[in-house]
This record gives sequence, structure tokens and C-alpha cells, in this order.
Amino acid sequence: MHVEGRGVDGDPPGPAPRPLLAAAAEERPPEPELHGVLRGVLHPKLRFAAVANFVAWFTTSFVYYGITLGVGSLGAGNLLLNSAVSAFVEVPAALAANATLGRRAMGRRLSGALFLSVAGAACLLMAIPGASRVDALRNVAVQCGKFGATGTFVVVYVHAVEIFPTPVRALGVGMSSQAARLGAMAAPLVGAIAVALGIPDLQMTAFGAAALLSALLYLRLPETLGRALPEGLADLRDD
Repeated sequence: MHVEGRGVDGDPPGPAPRPLLAAAAEERPPEPELHGVLRGVLHPKLRFAAVANFVAWFTTSFVYYGITLGVGSLGAGNLLLNSAVSAFVEVPAALAANATLGRRAMGRRLSGALFLSVAGAACLLMAIPGASRVDALRNVAVQCGKFGATGTFVVVYVHAVEIFPTPVRALGVGMSSQAARLGAMAAPLVGAIAVALGIPDLQMTAFGAAALLSALLYLRLPETLGRALPEGLADLRDD
């Protein structure tokens, strides 16, 4: 027995008790620091996943706003009807994305790649010579592109949160959102360039190529369905 650090009955004084939190922190194995904007998010263990995620956000917004803002020139027929259908198609797209990303057979990775592929294929269909002159095919392709972009938005919002570890999660999602804003700004510029160059199919070709490239990159992202949120770099997995 010890009182105020002094031994009783000739016992030598024992060591002062350590706080439990300090002891737990000492037992945890050290891992690389996650500080700084780029040094944290673009750490070697996170770099590819972060860049592929940013590309997906950029492309999704690029296609989504490109179709939404250009529904009057991309679609055929009544402008108000096309705008209403374009808005309505977001409801089944969101429901479909919510259903697929929670299924074990699909998960986050395949769901994101699937919806990006739908958007890309629909946009490239519009770029086929002669296809854009068929009004029915033109309207279906535009709405399918909007369907795919909307579904991808649902997936990337969930997946991005689960990719980044806790120390940089808010920063990673914020940078993803910034990439989406850049995509939204680029979309009308591509349309303006297509008009200036006299190449009307350039806009849909750019949307389709970007979406398909992003779909390929998305297949390389880690699957996070059913896994605990990563608390640090040691918790990251490549599959």
C-alpha cells in the first residue's frame, strides 16, 4: 500500500498511475501522419482512390448539368414536356441507385460504374451520325443520360464518405464536391465550343467519353459495402 507516493512498512514508492487514454494511445501502433491538404488526401495509400473519386464527381456533374441545361437543344419536340420528363426521370434513377448500391452483388463500385456506363452510352448514341435526327431516339438517349448521371450522384455521395479515413473524411468529401462544381462549370463551355466550331455532336461525344472513362476508373475503387468506416490508413483496403 502506498500513500501520496510514499511506501508503507518500508515498501519503496510505486510508479504513478497512467491515465487510461494515454496508455491506450501508447499501445496503438503508429501510422503515417495525415496532416495537410494534399499530403493527407493524396497520401500514397489514398492517391489513386482519391483521384478516381474526384474524376467521378467531376464527370457526373459534367454530364448531369450538361444535359439539364441543354435539354432544350438536345431534346426534340416540346421544350416544356422535355423539361418535365427530365425532372421526373430523376425519381426512378434515385430509387434504382438506392436499390443497387445496397445489394451485395452490386455494391458501391459496380453501381457507380453501371450508372456511369448508362450515361456514357446514351450520350455517345447521340453522337452517331444520323441518330440525332431521329426525334424519338434523341429524346430517349437524352433521358437515359440524365437517368445515369442522377443515379451516379446517389452512389458517389455514399461511396466517397466510406473511402476516406476519418482524419481526412470531411476534407476528401469537400474536395469531391469542389470537383463536381468544376464539372458543372465546364458543361456549358463545351456546348458553347461545339456551337462555335459548328460541330453539334461534340458536346454529347465529350459527355459520353468522359462518362465511360470514369466508369473504368470507378471499377478500380475499393468496395466499401458492409465494412466499417476506416479510422486511419491502417484500415484501408485495396479490394
